Amino acid sequence: MGSSNYRDEENEYNILIEFDVPILGYRSNRKSLEISKLQLAKHEYNYQRKRNDLTAEINALQKSLKNSESILRSYENLIVASVQNKHQTFKNYQESLSSIDELLDAHSDELSVQLASIEANIKYQKELLELKNLLDVLLISKIQSP
Repeated sequence: MGSSNYRDEENEYNILIEFDVPILGYRSNRKSLEISKLQLAKHEYNYQRKRNDLTAEINALQKSLKNSESILRSYENLIVASVQNKHQTFKNYQESLSSIDELLDAHSDELSVQLASIEANIKYQKELLELKNLLDVLLISKIQSP
């Protein structure tokens, strides 16, 4: 800070010049650039890590969906077999070769297989929806990345 005083016969002049230079917290442009580069590298690392996690999750879901598809196909055969078993047990019941308990068990078995099939289908549909959502997230991240 500097000041000067000037006087003439009629007026007094005062000039004051003040400079503010921060002592603490001052960063040069070079330091700011280095910090920005470090922050960018950190964000890129986090992005790649999340993208890799997302890809791994997608791969796991695809394998699970293939497994669920084969399970659903096996339920089709089980349903056919349980329906045939119920019909045969009913015929046997009509001919007094099976008891009412065996007929009820055959009917219960058929319903159990159908219920398990429905539950497997629900699981499959949920996994399929989750896979589509993850693929959307991956697609959006690819569009937004430079």
